[in-house]
Amino acid sequence: MANRIMAVISVILFILFLIFGINTWNAKQAETVSNAIESLKYTGETAEKEKERNKEDTQQKLNRVQLGNLVQDFPEAVIARFSEAFNGGDPVKLVLVGSSSLEYENNGWSTIVEQELETLYGKNLLDVIVYSFEGTTTEFIQSGAINEVIDLHADMMLFESLTLEDNSGLVTIDQTVSNLKDIVTTLTEANPNLYFVLQPPQPIRTTVYYPDQIARVKQFASQNQIPYLNHWEFWPDYATPEILDFLTDRSMPNEKGHELWAKAVFDFFGGRHME
Repeated sequence: MANRIMAVISVILFILFLIFGINTWNAKQAETVSNAIESLKYTGETAEKEKERNKEDTQQKLNRVQLGNLVQDFPEAVIARFSEAFNGGDPVKLVLVGSSSLEYENNGWSTIVEQELETLYGKNLLDVIVYSFEGTTTEFIQSGAINEVIDLHADMMLFESLTLEDNSGLVTIDQTVSNLKDIVTTLTEANPNLYFVLQPPQPIRTTVYYPDQIARVKQFASQNQIPYLNHWEFWPDYATPEILDFLTDRSMPNEKGHELWAKAVFDFFGGRHME
């Protein structure tokens, strides 16, 4: 009798244990499935974020070492700005200021430079802005154009000395130098961290006055420790007929002249500084 009772109790306990085990297994399975769903959801979110991050990275043309090699000769303030841009800040602004020799609308040297430099750095690191002015250095100051240039908030600026315009506008070279001094002072006071680079206009076929005026502009830059982009070194000698192969009949750069000038500017700002 006692044995039968023990057998019944054993069967009941076995059944209860079996039911408990099944419920526990079902609960664990449910938890496992739930965790798996959450894991898949998280993986999906991570994948989307990763995809977005990779999309952003494709816009970053340079790694930090490559960028450092390109900008190592720039002033510390400019290098710091490139670092900010690399880390997601606003692009560095390079403003090209000059006469109609820029010919931005007609695919002149400024257009070539803009395209090539923004391709080299990437638009997220460098923004090239072109500002064309028709007139002399005196008119540049008096017309208020200088204030418009200040409002562009350049980090770097390549400024054409407007010597040809001064020459045709009867502005003496002494006045040109004085005007350039005022222009540099005004621009750098408005932005003490501005990297200001001076360059001459295009050479022309002549041996009178103009080359001496350009020499004075270069001397002014040297005396005031202003970087000077001497792209004349890329052109044929202005005193030889070969220079005419790079100029129009109006002494403006032709296609070959624009390409040559653009190469000089690109080399300077693309990590291969001339002076």
